[in-house]
Amino acid sequence: MKKIIELVQKKHQNNGIDINPPAKLSNINNFEKQLGFALPIDFREFYLICNGFCCTEDLFNMVSLQNIIQYQQNFGNKWFYFSEYMIFSDMWGLRVTPT
Repeated sequence: MKKIIELVQKKHQNNGIDINPPAKLSNINNFEKQLGFALPIDFREFYLICNGFCCTEDLFNMVSLQNIIQYQQNFGNKWFYFSEYMIFSDMWGLRVTPT
């Protein structure tokens, strides 16, 4: 995961990228309580390395935990939006469904 973030940072180093500092484990735990499920391991790893980032060139953002829970429309019981493109023209989310 760290290597992927480094590659994204390198790709956008001349066009603008802001990588947030890592989230605290306590922030992740509180976030999971609000969602009603534990994050998948790769999401936990991502947020422990960087709490989201914003790319100027592509207007692509991995949303920080704080920004997700700031707006009720970005999360709910067992789902949340974690990324957005072109100023919320397109969004990606994660939803836990029963198996």
